[in-house]
Amino acid sequence: MPEITIKSIVDSITLNSNKPNENISNYNKLFLGNLFKNIEFRNILKFDISNITNINNIEKVKLLLYIWKNDNISYEKKYTLHPIENEYDKNSINFNNQPKFSSSPISSFSILDEVTTWINIDITELFKIWCKNQDKNYGLVIKSINNRVKSLIGFYSKDHLKYSPKLKVIFNKKNQRIDKKSPANPQNKTSKELFASANKYYLKKVYKKAIPLYEDSLNLYKEEIDYHKGMCFLYTKDYKNAYNSFCHIKEGKFYKESIYMSILCECLNNNLGNLTKLLDSAKNFDDFYRFKVYYAFCKIIENDKSKPLSDNEKESLLYSEHIFDLLELLLNCSTPEIFEKSLELLNLIENNEVLLRLGKLYYKNDFCDLSYKEFIRSIKLFDIIDTEALNIMKDYLIMKDD
Repeated sequence: MPEITIKSIVDSITLNSNKPNENISNYNKLFLGNLFKNIEFRNILKFDISNITNINNIEKVKLLLYIWKNDNISYEKKYTLHPIENEYDKNSINFNNQPKFSSSPISSFSILDEVTTWINIDITELFKIWCKNQDKNYGLVIKSINNRVKSLIGFYSKDHLKYSPKLKVIFNKKNQRIDKKSPANPQNKTSKELFASANKYYLKKVYKKAIPLYEDSLNLYKEEIDYHKGMCFLYTKDYKNAYNSFCHIKEGKFYKESIYMSILCECLNNNLGNLTKLLDSAKNFDDFYRFKVYYAFCKIIENDKSKPLSDNEKESLLYSEHIFDLLELLLNCSTPEIFEKSLELLNLIENNEVLLRLGKLYYKNDFCDLSYKEFIRSIKLFDIIDTEALNIMKDYLIMKDD
């Protein structure tokens, strides 16, 4: 039977009853079950399933989790899955304020001696419910059945490059994805309502669902729609359509951003012939330091040696703001190879805090292993660290030991 794998996991969070006002969301491992009788770990998982619109041909849906830790392989441990019933803030969610979830489990599974292997859990019915009303897809909670039994196990989280959680959708006929002929506006919402819905998905980073809503908003706020639609395409690595959206903007408050994003799109799409014209347009903006950073980035992509931007520490600070804005964008919309090349920008300025800032950038975007390594490099090479970075390193080491 045909099948597809959904890897677009939005959230993977561990809640710890021993630290009830914190969560573990910036780490590549999840902890589940009971460490001691009074210490319980729960998981929250959420997937973006917006590219599935027809559930008639779905035979089965499996949640796949890779188990890396199993403290007690001598007895069976049981866990249940519960659909979450309301939205939550992933930055502030914790054991004390965890979202409401159904008291009735939608699925369950058992672990005996499994370790360093995939396990699969049937969530077919919940998946179909999510597909019918995707606005109600708040994710699910996984918890242990018996809080009195030591049942701690560990899975890899969304931050693991190879073994992150995923969904396997099995069809009894042809798989059904987004039908471009289907109306994106079945409820006949007004353009203003569609625009508001699109912005909601954009802020949630559910870009594939935001795009058709922006397109159905007609000419309402045209420049803003073209810009946000372009950013959606950019974050989904559809650089050609992103560039086309930005090119529609000829004036107004989004014009400057559209030029810089067009430069980025052409670099990422390896379409370097148009860069001279775009850079000439950007040069006309009163934005000298940003222009120089993007110019240097283009040179790096062209494998052309770029001159240092500045050897003055004060002036380098002005460049560094634009460099790190660009790096964060590239971290989320480019390939690892392109991002690695873009790090050459840090060698073009004189600033001893670049590794410290790079570590914080990695941490902000959930690359905890890389974050820790850059903090270590900052200490070794520049003897520079701060309290925020030390706290991040401390939390990382605690979780690694666990």
